[in-house]
Amino acid sequence: KEGESIITACSDGVARLWNSYTGAVLKEYKRDDSKSEMRWANFNNVEDKIVTCYDDGYIFVWEKATGEVITSFKAHNSKVYCANFSYNDSLIVSTSQDKFMKIWSAKNGIKLHEYNNKSLTRYAIFNKINSRVYFTDNSGRVKVYSLNAKDVTDEYYKNDYNFDVYCVALNRDETHLVTAQGGDSKVSVWDISTKQRLFQMKHEDNCSVNFVAYGVDPITNAELI
Repeated sequence: KEGESIITACSDGVARLWNSYTGAVLKEYKRDDSKSEMRWANFNNVEDKIVTCYDDGYIFVWEKATGEVITSFKAHNSKVYCANFSYNDSLIVSTSQDKFMKIWSAKNGIKLHEYNNKSLTRYAIFNKINSRVYFTDNSGRVKVYSLNAKDVTDEYYKNDYNFDVYCVALNRDETHLVTAQGGDSKVSVWDISTKQRLFQMKHEDNCSVNFVAYGVDPITNAELI
């Protein structure tokens, strides 16, 4: 059922589906052609498919229930850091060490867009209407790629930060975005319309912030980070 399973990506090249209540392994998703390290695994939005990506540049899309491969394709010339579905599950966006951000058909792996960022791309997500992709890189920036303009049209950046941005997330109504900054233990919240940084949150220990997400308080319905 939706929300009752967990997917993990492992360095042995296997994605594993787990029961979130018992911890039992329900299914494994393993390539026959390679033992390349798996960097990422994620569900689509209706949770009937899984996308995985690998150090050898490949992306695989799997049927969650059967473990069958829907499509697989050589996406990049180097490590693929992440691959995420669009909200309507028709597209996949990928980032890579090869400095490209690319957008693919989730059905057949046909490349629809690509952007040469000239520095490695870390993480990427679609907005809800599939008109923009927000992606991060190692120059301290979050860039906004317009699918209509086929180019980067905005960026979120402050010159006091020049390290990798590992992750970005949008709030529910897409008025704010939050970034995980790898080099200074900080999380930043930005106003999307003004591109101004609203505030920062710093971890007490000097750690690398690798991931960030929005959530909702089940009692108050307030947004959480």
